[in-house]
Amino acid sequence: MNKHLFLFFVLCTILLSCKATLSEEHDTVEQQLSFDPKTFDYENGDYSLITDWTIVNWNQIPPSRVKEVPVDKLVYEQLDSAQRIELTPEQIARNFDNIESLTTDVHWQKAEEAIHQKFGVTVSIKYASPDIFIRDNVILIGGETPLAHATLTDSVYTLGEIVVAGRDITFVPAKDKGVHSINLPDGDSLSLDAREDTYLINDNTFTGSMHYDKGRWYIWPGDKPIIDGISLSTTYSETYDLSFSGDQHLPVYFDGLPHESSFLSMNGQTKQLSYQLKKGTATVGRIEFLQGNPFVDVKPDDSFSLDGSRISTIMIQEQRDGIVPKLVVGVIMQENKDESTGEILQNGKTRLVAEKTGVSFSLLPNGEQKGSVPLAMLLKDDKGNPLFTTTEATQKLIFDNSNNFIILPETVPEEFIECISCAEDYSQSVALYDYASYELLSSKGIQKFISTAGKDPIALARFMYLFKKLPPNIQNSVQGIELLPQDEVNNRCIGSGITIDTGTEIVAGGCIKDFVVVTTPDVSFQTLYHETAHTLTIQTSINWQTTDQEYEQAIKEYLLWLKNKYQIDHLSYNWIKDNKVVRSEGRYLPVNQCKQKQECIHMYDNYNREIILPTEDSFELLQLLNAKKEVPRSIGYRWLDVAGDEYLPPGYMIVTTGREPPENGFVRKYGSSNYLEDISTFVEPIAKEDHEFFKRNKLIQPPGHPDYDPAKYDQRYKQKLDLLLEYGFITKEDYDKIFEGVT
Repeated sequence: MNKHLFLFFVLCTILLSCKATLSEEHDTVEQQLSFDPKTFDYENGDYSLITDWTIVNWNQIPPSRVKEVPVDKLVYEQLDSAQRIELTPEQIARNFDNIESLTTDVHWQKAEEAIHQKFGVTVSIKYASPDIFIRDNVILIGGETPLAHATLTDSVYTLGEIVVAGRDITFVPAKDKGVHSINLPDGDSLSLDAREDTYLINDNTFTGSMHYDKGRWYIWPGDKPIIDGISLSTTYSETYDLSFSGDQHLPVYFDGLPHESSFLSMNGQTKQLSYQLKKGTATVGRIEFLQGNPFVDVKPDDSFSLDGSRISTIMIQEQRDGIVPKLVVGVIMQENKDESTGEILQNGKTRLVAEKTGVSFSLLPNGEQKGSVPLAMLLKDDKGNPLFTTTEATQKLIFDNSNNFIILPETVPEEFIECISCAEDYSQSVALYDYASYELLSSKGIQKFISTAGKDPIALARFMYLFKKLPPNIQNSVQGIELLPQDEVNNRCIGSGITIDTGTEIVAGGCIKDFVVVTTPDVSFQTLYHETAHTLTIQTSINWQTTDQEYEQAIKEYLLWLKNKYQIDHLSYNWIKDNKVVRSEGRYLPVNQCKQKQECIHMYDNYNREIILPTEDSFELLQLLNAKKEVPRSIGYRWLDVAGDEYLPPGYMIVTTGREPPENGFVRKYGSSNYLEDISTFVEPIAKEDHEFFKRNKLIQPPGHPDYDPAKYDQRYKQKLDLLLEYGFITKEDYDKIFEGVT
């Protein structure tokens, strides 16, 4: 009995359970059949009850409830801006191809999460331009013509972070993820910021920043990459007249071979480097070779760099074992002869500068003690012509590792001077001077040259840089140069040359001894110009006296010849020109008419009888007399005529601060000593390139000029400048700059 009751109880329980389930299912179907999008409570309703999302009123969904819409049911185009900003990372990831802007259409933080969830790539887009979007797994900026883009599915981007700022996309490798080699997808276009570590690009070491576009690397302005131990930066070349109409990004190759247009190409494995700059393109600025680079041997305290904006080509050829590297460098020479190219390289303490007239050297300040890098170099202009040449051969510039350099013919065998062991110290080398400059010295008639080259290897080169800036007539007047230590210059020049107050002592700047310039290797251009002006002043006086005496002797000899020819014991004459006696020989005789001639000679014997000479004899004497009269007087005579009685008495002690204003026809008070110092002080403003000096002090603006000042104007300043130009103390270029806007 009990058994039957138990079975009955179980059966009843099962029946009740089935009834409840059927009732529940009936209610659900009933509810589903009763869902109406027009009456559904979008604010508080249960979104899980919606099965047909095609009939949903999307504009009724509150932004706060958009996140409840199933990812696969969401229709992005039906959402307004307030709804889109509330999308979840999952919803955003499902709709990347529909979103126009990842920073304004959706929330940028959720967009970053969506990218990371879908692609495993960390992206920062907070500061991105509004036109950032993703299509076909590629993140892009730039609308229909994207400026930058990156393929998010490429695994390389999982090893760092993509940072989007403005309209730039930058990949930043993560230092802690063991990235060693960077190979970006061929079709991508973005920048690389790898400043945190050193990486490999095509087997070349790299750190810093650079740009990548469709399989090729570029350096843009502002980039500062270090490739194979060479530090680079870019700029736009003002030196080479860039029009900005061409490709403004410098292509970088990693094969070391030449390419088209502008490029930089290097290969650390083969130790080859090529560089070329064309008009209308960007250029690297400074090219600095760092320690550890494979091209030249830079030690810890060394410094070697080139200025890429002033160089048209660089070629480092395949290197021979045991021989220092050889560079062939093309220098951009300015088409405008009034401008200089500027510094083209620095090696240790030596700076190489391209001037209007060629190439010169200068020293860094004493405080910048840097070692030099041993190498050989051929310098050419941008047309391929050698910059170092003599009458014999093209010259090559060779540096040792001790801040010395030599210039030798290109034909000298490399083993002779360019072996690595040879290039340690050239200080005692007999070749330690600039052959091209020495040839210039020889051509100018300079007979002796005492240099401190053994103590300072580039003393001669530095001096020649200044010497060649002097006007040609001044250069030609110098017959010797002695570069001596300061104490020796003091002993020889104090009391007879220019002195300089250093603040702690009075030292001699230099002096002239028998047409020989005596000065120090670090002489300033102002001092050199001042002292060498003395040599030209003295030379013009000697030239005039010598030539005048030569003609006088010729006239005497001719008169003696006439006496013998015509058997006359005493011969006198009047040289008459325009009815005036120009010159008389013997006692004074009255002027007779020249009978319709403007010039004639009346000759008389010892009885005052007029002698009629044959035409050829009279003409010969007239030629000699006219030639003698036309001999230019020395600048000293003419300068004294202009200066007047303004000079101080001999032995008068001049007390000057050097700051007195110019007056009485003098540039500075020291010029009132005598006409020699007056002339030499007059060239000092030109030496300092202060061409405005005379106008600034209103010394040359004549009456009627807007800046005329009767208290300051003195016609003697112009008269003296005219004489300086006439005798070659200043160039026509300097003269025109002084009087620009005055005449």
